[in-house]
Amino acid sequence: MNHSHKSHILTKKSRNRKRKLRKLGLIAAVDVRRVDQMIQK
Repeated sequence: MNHSHKSHILTKKSRNRKRKLRKLGLIAAVDVRRVDQMIQK
């Protein structure tokens, strides 16, 4: 799940959905190279 919405309108989201948003987001294996390039800039 994308974590970009984890602090917006939390009253509508279920308890389980909010709990899942606490976890760190992972980068997909195919995007690692692209993210590394963006971080280095």
